[in-house]
Amino acid sequence: MKTNASKLQNFVICAAIALGALLPTSLNAQIDSFYRNDFDDTNNRDITVLYGLYNEPFGENTIIHIGFGLQGGLVPVGSGLLIMLVAGVGYSVLRGRRTVKNAAFCLMACTLTLAFTQCRKNPETLINNGETVHITLNMGGGRHIIEPGSGYVPVIYQAGDVIYVSNGGRYAGKLSCIADDEPFTGDITVNDPADDLYFYFLGGLMTDDLATDTQSLTVDISNQGGKLPVLSMGHSEYIEGETSYNCWLSNQCALVEFDFAEATNKKVKISNMLCEAKIDFTNHSITPTEKLDAITLYASDATKKWGILLLSAVERKSMGMVYNRTESYTYTGSDVDVEIYDYYKGVTVPELSTTNNFLYGADAVAVNNTESNKDNKVFVVSANANAVHFAPGNLKCTKTGATWADGYEWSFMEHQYDMVETNATSYCTDNYGNKDVVSLFGWGCTGMQDVCYNGNQNYYMPYNTIWGNDTYGPTGDHNLSIANHSDWGAVVPNNEGYNWRLLTREEWDYLLKCRFDAYGKQAGAVVVKNGVYGVRGAIFIPEGISGDVVGMQGNTPVWSDNVFETEQELEAFLDENGALFLPAAGYREAKKVRSIDSEGRYWTSTQAYRSNNTNYATYVGVKSSSGFSYNEFWRAEGYSVRLVR
Repeated sequence: MKTNASKLQNFVICAAIALGALLPTSLNAQIDSFYRNDFDDTNNRDITVLYGLYNEPFGENTIIHIGFGLQGGLVPVGSGLLIMLVAGVGYSVLRGRRTVKNAAFCLMACTLTLAFTQCRKNPETLINNGETVHITLNMGGGRHIIEPGSGYVPVIYQAGDVIYVSNGGRYAGKLSCIADDEPFTGDITVNDPADDLYFYFLGGLMTDDLATDTQSLTVDISNQGGKLPVLSMGHSEYIEGETSYNCWLSNQCALVEFDFAEATNKKVKISNMLCEAKIDFTNHSITPTEKLDAITLYASDATKKWGILLLSAVERKSMGMVYNRTESYTYTGSDVDVEIYDYYKGVTVPELSTTNNFLYGADAVAVNNTESNKDNKVFVVSANANAVHFAPGNLKCTKTGATWADGYEWSFMEHQYDMVETNATSYCTDNYGNKDVVSLFGWGCTGMQDVCYNGNQNYYMPYNTIWGNDTYGPTGDHNLSIANHSDWGAVVPNNEGYNWRLLTREEWDYLLKCRFDAYGKQAGAVVVKNGVYGVRGAIFIPEGISGDVVGMQGNTPVWSDNVFETEQELEAFLDENGALFLPAAGYREAKKVRSIDSEGRYWTSTQAYRSNNTNYATYVGVKSSSGFSYNEFWRAEGYSVRLVR
């Protein structure tokens, strides 16, 4: 009887081992990093959660991470780990049984060998590139509207939300949430079986399909009045034959509370914030571009407003909190309504990173909205009410050594009406007249060669006068960029932490034409000395000044609109009204300066806007005969630079 029982037991054990050996081999639960122990929250390859897709919450609490790098956090039937488990149990029983046949041990050895092969991915050649696969991304939750609380803010989803997928460095497809509490599903194209699947949640800002060869796209986060657009991403190993995936999405943005001193139910915006994110499928990243605009804040109550802000390694100084009035204005010659705003003192937003991306309570940004911005006047440069301050004067560069090669430094003119160049009746024989101070620069001539440019380093010197071989200065399809050290904002003194930059052509267009009472807030001006016209230029009045402060003849300003007896009288007017004055500082062709006191040309950060000529850049013209306008011309010409913050 005992012998029969032993035989039966041995038979069951052998059958179990055989069954383990015959289980499916295509599930491949383990990934390459299975045996690693580097649980880095910024590298989500090894981190999953127990049930489906989760977005990283904002706050102190955390979701328990389990799975140790396993697909879905669970061990599927047929995985190498389960087979080794079965074989191990069998061995522990068998090694005390002398009656087991050698065949059982051979079978067990084969099983262990199979188990080790199960810890590897299937060969990549088993799937052809470009194959379409229908996958499911498991999720838990019903909607993605953030409900700010104290210390813990989850991100949940709603029907219609979209997850974009990339593979092989380009767009692979989108997954849609069909109904609340349902997974994301959709078809993807496997561009590279050896690459992971990368998942991007863009806060409901986009729902459309993309072109199959898309490598990057941008999204604008400026309108957050209805919901907070969380931007997050994660990835998971692609497994041939697997159709169900889980992923941990890591936030690529910050959630910031703005605590108002005085309650208000008006729509509130914060100006001068990074408002556009680039989603890069090739580099697997979500990063801010350099586009700046006002961000409409999300209101949880009358004193607490919230905003999703893009991560930035530097502080950002707002030029004002913006209140929306109820009335609007239709500017001359257009049927477009322009909203009118009240401005209050600005705030400073600290550096934001993945480890400092939730500011609330004691860390909230305090807003003193009890005082208006009358002593800190701003100019509106976008339809979304972005506001800026202009620098106190034109930019200049001063030689600090015996030659320019020995060194130079950047600074602002002492007064808005200051100019340093004089008209040259003929081409100079030396470099820019061998001046010690210059203020008419070629486009991008900061002395730092941009990584996007190729060519002679002399093109990038502030004293550049090179026009050789009709090349007309540095070439290349590239806009000015502070990040690449090609905008003058990267080199000017920055002791107060302001982010100096040039306005874009679009921002100048809005300032000149579209802001409230735009044509009533600009005109020509002149200083008359002893009956002779002296300094000529253009005046622009900021927001908050009622009525037409400066006169106009139609829509064209003339120098005689505002006549001042002295420069001090002009300066007093500018200070009282917080006004901008752009002197007619002329322009420079190679070494020859032209049109001082009759024309001024001011660079924008925009390259050619209406032609494909990469040797051109856009400038704003100040001229009595044609008013204020923008145009484009050779980047090698020397124009004035007036920065904003």
